[in-house]
Amino acid sequence: MSIYGGKPSYGAGIALFILPYFYATTKTLTLFPRNQFIVIAIAPLVVISLVGITIMAAFPSLVQWIFIPFIVNASGAVGDLWTTRNVLRYPKHVLLEDQKNELIIYGRETDKPKNIPITGFSTRFSKVFILCFFAVGILMAIAPIALAILGVESFSIGPTNSPYTIFEFQGSEEGFSLTFFPLPILAMSVLAGLVYAIIMAGKPIEEIKESKKDGKYS
Repeated sequence: MSIYGGKPSYGAGIALFILPYFYATTKTLTLFPRNQFIVIAIAPLVVISLVGITIMAAFPSLVQWIFIPFIVNASGAVGDLWTTRNVLRYPKHVLLEDQKNELIIYGRETDKPKNIPITGFSTRFSKVFILCFFAVGILMAIAPIALAILGVESFSIGPTNSPYTIFEFQGSEEGFSLTFFPLPILAMSVLAGLVYAIIMAGKPIEEIKESKKDGKYS
């Protein structure tokens, strides 16, 4: 951002009272051409992802530690990618002003400049992410009881003893033991949130709310 004349300002917040997020904006009134804004928006995702992949390839023993910031960075970039998708619909000559919670696009009269809220995609992603994460967690907590009643001696979801193991259960006459791994569950939740948010990207939140009021869910 500073390369293009802006003064970066960083911060953090909580979405839906539970999901933390980080953001970067500019302290001063700075107008960025469309392509410059896109570079600023996707730079953190590209740079941090490349660094993370390089470290995981060079040091396989660190995969489980790098995986956490890798997923956090990717999930945090969802809003930036959605915003970039919308910005690309405008001509190259438009100028964009970042106001933290929204973007203002300036152009010619024929360009029809308008405010674009950046909360819709992130809100949908966050809701499904939280729902999926806690639903899977509750299921993992209930599953051992059912497996023990059925007399199952051993059960696992995912490759055993690997970073991709999701759940392991061992039963015996004396009782049972279970282990579940939060990182794969986190990855599954991120994927579910992305799929839902992408599918619903073309429908404004206001339109969905109105449909629900009318008893219609489309």
